[in-house]
Amino acid sequence: MNIASFLVWQGEWRQAQEVLARMGEKYPHYPEWAFYRGEMYHRQGKLEEALRSYERAIELDPQYAEACLRIGMVYEERLPRPSPSPGRQGFGGGACIPLSPMV
Repeated sequence: MNIASFLVWQGEWRQAQEVLARMGEKYPHYPEWAFYRGEMYHRQGKLEEALRSYERAIELDPQYAEACLRIGMVYEERLPRPSPSPGRQGFGGGACIPLSPMV
């Protein structure tokens, strides 16, 4: 698994895909290959493919917390971004909610 995660984090997509495919064939009941395949797609901006891969990891292990977290991240990335209010700038392009100071 270390080789697959290293390739994904290094952006070696073709090699990562090959390693992950072999892992999925050899260890079909291990959720890690599906999770790292999701990571690979997520890093490439292929959100639908990433979502399917993370969901597969959860099918294999319903307690796979990292895959659950990543699904939430994919859904968040798919949400439309609010337009900034006129005259507001700063962090988040004006999408932040102003907070009152603690007293």
